[in-house]
Amino acid sequence: MKLGLRHMAWANQQVYTQLAQRPDAALAAYISNPEWTVSRLCEHIVGGADWYAFGLGIRDWSDYELPKTMGDVEKLAVKLAEVDALLLAQAEKTGTVTYNNGTELKTWHAATILQQAIHHATEHRAQISAALEANGFEPLNLDDIDLWAFEVFENSTLQ
Repeated sequence: MKLGLRHMAWANQQVYTQLAQRPDAALAAYISNPEWTVSRLCEHIVGGADWYAFGLGIRDWSDYELPKTMGDVEKLAVKLAEVDALLLAQAEKTGTVTYNNGTELKTWHAATILQQAIHHATEHRAQISAALEANGFEPLNLDDIDLWAFEVFENSTLQ
């Protein structure tokens, strides 16, 4: 679990950093549903991470604004790094957690919430890249942020 969460946090920062190098107009890109723009996906990744931290009982859930500029994406990246660090700190958490999702109590294994956090971020990073490419912007190279690339990065920082 710890490796997956470390990779997620690193890959999230890579995506937000690379995305911030594109023009602001890229934030309006979408694949097929105009409600799910790159801007919305960026906000949703952060909001989702925040929700998982809330579900684990380590943070109050917050709302985030849609980024309108790449400067806003950079600000969201800072928030995402904070929440990802909180999730990573829970990597060894065992047992179940119960929280109120607004309409009912939910009980999940902590590991389920953490694994969903990883899956959620991965899915939406891929959607961001696809939306960019579908709208004529330079896509993200997802191979540059896969687990293989993360291991190379980690090994290079240890030397």
